[in-house]
Amino acid sequence: QKAINEIHGAWYDPSNPVVPMSGSLRYDLFKDLTLWQQKTDLCLCLGTSLVGMNADRTVIAAAKRALKGTNGCLGSVIISLQQTQHDNLCQLRIFARLDDV
Repeated sequence: QKAINEIHGAWYDPSNPVVPMSGSLRYDLFKDLTLWQQKTDLCLCLGTSLVGMNADRTVIAAAKRALKGTNGCLGSVIISLQQTQHDNLCQLRIFARLDDV
């Protein structure tokens, strides 16, 4: 839990309240996100719709680096029931319930 970047906030953590769509992200968490966006070699995207939030950047960046053939980059895996706007980028796409995978 300590290493998780809940960039859009957390329901049960008063020190990091959920950020409304019209709100602003915490600078420290956004900076951490951009660092991980640059260095992630495999991104597992589990159960999210990838609807354009800032956290989507890591999924997209890893997938694009793998498509370019960046050495050591495996890309992105998306596991969920619904289609996402980034299904065409990922290296592995599984349409299933997370409990079944």
